[in-house]
Formats: sequence, C-alpha cells, structure tokens
Amino acid sequence: MRPNFSLDDFKKWMKDPKHFSLERKIKALEGTLIESKISIKKLSEKMISEEGDANILSKDFFNNGGIINEVNDNNFLVKVDSGLFHIARKYVKKM
Repeated sequence: MRPNFSLDDFKKWMKDPKHFSLERKIKALEGTLIESKISIKKLSEKMISEEGDANILSKDFFNNGGIINEVNDNNFLVKVDSGLFHIARKYVKKM
C-alpha cells in the first residue's frame, strides 16, 4: 500500500528552511576572506589559474589572501588583486 500524497504537506515541507540550509551555507561562503594553509610552492602546484600567471597569483594569495568568488563542490574560485584561480577547499582557511 502506498502512502497518500498531500499537496498541503508538501508545501509545508518546501517552506521549512532546514531542507535548504546546505545551499545557503554554500552561498554564505562567497565573499569570505581566506588565506593559504600551504607553502607558496605547493600553492602554485595545486591551483588552476583562471586569469593571470600562477606564480604571481600564488605569491599574491600567500601574502595577502583572497576572496571566495564562487563555490563548486569542494573547490573555490578565488579572486586576488592579480587575477582568479581555482583551488581545493582543503588548502585554504578563513582569515
């Protein structure tokens, strides 16, 4: 026997904010100031340059930190003064 589907129950479930908290947490990370947890050398090896030279980006990020521009699974698109790059979440921390 299948349970009855209630449109009213579904609407109540959709209005409950706890079902969408992960999406909100991800969006809340955007704009966060972060810094490197690894050395400049490892940083330049682990990052994927989107805009700019990887060596300059790694030095800039290591010395000044950056801002999370976009979140994609466990990767961040990070904005620094010298450009943009992608890096795994595990290599950075909040400032």
